[in-house]
Amino acid sequence: MARLTLEELEQICQLVLQADLEDEALEQELIDHISCEVEHAMDSGLAFPQAFHTVVSPIDCLALQKVEQDKISLIRTGKRLKKEFWKNLKRTILWNLASFSIFVPAPAFMYGLWIFLGHVGGFSASVVGTFYLIRWMNTWIEWSQFKKELKITGD
Repeated sequence: MARLTLEELEQICQLVLQADLEDEALEQELIDHISCEVEHAMDSGLAFPQAFHTVVSPIDCLALQKVEQDKISLIRTGKRLKKEFWKNLKRTILWNLASFSIFVPAPAFMYGLWIFLGHVGGFSASVVGTFYLIRWMNTWIEWSQFKKELKITGD
């Protein structure tokens, strides 16, 4: 297996650093990935300059910045979906609990009114709770698909 010299590795680092990425972890991963690809090309018989050119020719600074923007976008989408998931779950639980109307003790002549208001209020809370249950389920489906796509593209 071919090994890169410090000068060759420095050349790869300079390429990635020229992209001026903000995410240092992504920079390190890109340097590692490009280094491995160059070593793999060198294992097939190419000298470093040819292997470097073969691996790096389709890569430019704009492409590396696009990778960083895509990573940031994926992280934000994941955070948004996770936040919506828990928010909708809490609302579903609260509204469905509210649908079990609790009657406040009242004088006998008002009892009928409290039953009526309790049923109307309970029904309304149940409808709203069902609405949030559907939103929660949709968020859960979207979150599951997002994670599944992330695993597929990550492999």
